[in-house]
Amino acid sequence: MQFINHIRTFLQPRHKVDFLSSLPPTVSILDVGFGNNSPCRTKDIFPNCNYVGLDIGDYNLENTSCADQYLLTTPQNFANKIAQFSSVFDVVVSSHNLEHCNERCKVLESMIGALKNEGEMYLSFPCEQSVFFPSREEL
Repeated sequence: MQFINHIRTFLQPRHKVDFLSSLPPTVSILDVGFGNNSPCRTKDIFPNCNYVGLDIGDYNLENTSCADQYLLTTPQNFANKIAQFSSVFDVVVSSHNLEHCNERCKVLESMIGALKNEGEMYLSFPCEQSVFFPSREEL
């Protein structure tokens, strides 16, 4: 029953900023598929967090120096690169990323595996319009 309650809490819709604002100030964050200046925006909220961003390219990033680690990989190696972080992070953030991945299930499993015990994940699901966004295979 505890697992079911945890899943209900997990699936309740929350805005990304609301989610991040509920975290402790020294949280460790893996941002999967980061873009849109997410490193600096996250560091604005948590200047003392450990922020690691992972993606296949620079998408709408003005400044990558805000990230403690800024990692780029290939679409084919995306899930494997995430899997290298076993039980490392307090939080994994994936905002409108999963729908672009080649191996969605493997990416999701790798993100879960990157969490410490009692870790939390922010996973925003695609909206109807996002089905027309490019896949990683097309980039």
